[in-house]
Amino acid sequence: MALPPEDSLQMKSYLVAIGLPSTTAEKFSSMFCKPQVPEEWLTLIQSTKNNNEISSGKKIESFLFIYNELQKHFREATNVTVDDFQSNQKGGKVLMEDIDEENCRNDLDELWYVDDLEELDEYKMTNNRGTFFIFWFTEGRSGADKDFEMYEDIAKLLGFNNIRSHKDKNATEISDILNKYGKEDHSHDDCVVCAVAAHGRTSDQIQVKGGVFIDLNEFVKHFNENNCKDLKGKPKIIIVQACRGNFLEKAVELRKDNDEHHVERPTYNNVYPELKDYAENLETNYNDLLLASSSIPDTLSMRDEVNGSYYIKHLLEEIKDNNRRDIWEILTKVNWQLSLIGFKVKIKRGDEIVKIKQMPCFRSNLTKKLHFHTQNEMKEKSRRDCHSRSTDVSRRHRCKWRCW
Repeated sequence: MALPPEDSLQMKSYLVAIGLPSTTAEKFSSMFCKPQVPEEWLTLIQSTKNNNEISSGKKIESFLFIYNELQKHFREATNVTVDDFQSNQKGGKVLMEDIDEENCRNDLDELWYVDDLEELDEYKMTNNRGTFFIFWFTEGRSGADKDFEMYEDIAKLLGFNNIRSHKDKNATEISDILNKYGKEDHSHDDCVVCAVAAHGRTSDQIQVKGGVFIDLNEFVKHFNENNCKDLKGKPKIIIVQACRGNFLEKAVELRKDNDEHHVERPTYNNVYPELKDYAENLETNYNDLLLASSSIPDTLSMRDEVNGSYYIKHLLEEIKDNNRRDIWEILTKVNWQLSLIGFKVKIKRGDEIVKIKQMPCFRSNLTKKLHFHTQNEMKEKSRRDCHSRSTDVSRRHRCKWRCW
């Protein structure tokens, strides 16, 4: 007896819905559809599927057990009964003690290709990087021009030829610039980067020309898939050098006691009146978006009046050292470097000097690895990947399915 074709299709859809990969679900449903499957096993399959008292994970384990037993049934042509399986059921929960753990692990590897799932894909990067936007604002920001120069150097190091710099633009001008960009053809672009250097405040608001504050999303939203369909599936990187509040982060003090190092927890000292009405900005949650900020929420970001912002300076130095690494590794290294630096700040109240630190952060919605390879490096990587895949396919072909 076998499942009717329509039931087999429904079973495949159901297995995918509870978490099995499509290829694995197809193999399971094909097995259950074989005409030699005993009726008692089909009944068990249906009862497991309809049992609402066990979790999806336990159901997957149950179906894997059934799959293993049916493999043995077809290989050995023996009468496998359902008793062994039912003896492992207790209170609607499936116990796995009697299953051959090694077989189970091997089948999972063959069915799900676990080694592939552990390795992320990589964004395709060519010599046509795309556009690197630089928005920088000079009002009340000594050293702002140095920020622009460092951003420009970063763009060139990452291989961008199309660098669009915009100095001291107001909200309307920014919107017009990015709207125009969204209407252009970016089908051959690798990605887009938007770098901002400005004053900022809580809730990720950026000060533009005229002292007006706008939401960071006014920069980001123009790169989403609705406003720029050509960027679908491509990395969108936003780099923000700006304060995110008026709080100073107190530097960590290390002390030695009984030959052990102890680290005091960082505390936050408000220099200015306490901030109110803090709200999170959830409008920048887009696929393939990386948002890098020079400071954590509510805190200040440091800038040298001559040499520019410390965050951009360290980001440039890290990219100079090795711009071929994954962007996640680069940004993490910048976080680490700045976390080791202490700053002395003079507070207006009583001319007090305090030691503080700056802690950058980034949030990644990227779905693949991102390396800024050159075209020759991409060709070499593609050659290595092709060789690796053909070796892997040969290995899999040697893993014969015992039931086929």
